Amino acid sequence: MCSCDVPGLLNLTLFKRTECSAVKLTVPVCYSAGPAGSQGLRGPPGPPGSSSQQPRSAFSVSLGGSIPSSSNVLRFRRVTYNGQNHYSTETGRFTCQVSGVYQFEFFCTAFQTVGSVQLRRNGSVVMTAFSSYVDGRINYTGDTVVQLGQGDQVWLEATQGGSGLLSESFFSGHILFTV
Repeated sequence: MCSCDVPGLLNLTLFKRTECSAVKLTVPVCYSAGPAGSQGLRGPPGPPGSSSQQPRSAFSVSLGGSIPSSSNVLRFRRVTYNGQNHYSTETGRFTCQVSGVYQFEFFCTAFQTVGSVQLRRNGSVVMTAFSSYVDGRINYTGDTVVQLGQGDQVWLEATQGGSGLLSESFFSGHILFTV
């Protein structure tokens, strides 16, 4: 019995030239690791893959110096990022161009109540903000993940109008992955 890294069996078939007969043998063998050989030649390149560029969709906007209207739809006009122009500063709505799962975040602050702040998709409430009163201000915050199809619209509404909101209020969203 040998001491080896990989024991195995080798099947051999031996032919006698003069007698046209064959003998089959099974021989135990040991495969032991020897010293490493030299590195082989580089192989050919693989087939082309799919594009690693993922679809992009993201925006981040704030009220900045703009004074919110008494309209319920909040229109954020100071753009931090809106590279694909999927958010409209005129309508206050994000329009989905790439079907997928998105994350939306918002923080709104006011000295007077604006009712509740709601994230809406195509008119339906997705979530109502958590509100808190801190240092004389009412803060409305929210963060959620939602699946959207192409053409879906998402926006924020203040149920009593946005005229009490302060400039540091913001709204942002981005795609996590496509579906």
